[in-house]
Amino acid sequence: RLIPVDSGNDLFVYKAPEVPTSKIYTIRPYLPSDEHAVYTVCNKVNDFNETTVIAD
Repeated sequence: RLIPVDSGNDLFVYKAPEVPTSKIYTIRPYLPSDEHAVYTVCNKVNDFNETTVIAD
């Protein structure tokens, strides 16, 4: 898991989890059919309308 840090000193601010996790994630490759869903997520995260982000 990545931790958002600005410098090496920030690593000591976060303590290790008390209970280790054993979740397994299956990540599939990006497909052209995913494009609409990706833009929808980007627009929701950035609080835009669905037509605001334009593909290259």
